[in-house]
Amino acid sequence: MHGLEPYAYLRDLLCVLPSWPQTRVLEVAPSNWKATAARDDVVTQLDANVHRQVTLGLRLPANELTPKPS
Repeated sequence: MHGLEPYAYLRDLLCVLPSWPQTRVLEVAPSNWKATAARDDVVTQLDANVHRQVTLGLRLPANELTPKPS
């Protein structure tokens, strides 16, 4: 109905929700998602999300593939 691919919307929504302010919840509603996802801050947050990179089949940098010493 809103021209969104359901899997892509849910994937991206689950990537941003943990840090999304509750006062701005309407911005992530399907009817507003295209405008929200086009904002620079959201694009940056999505591009930095490792889960999203893996599900999109993007290669991770070598330093993220090896465990970090504790």
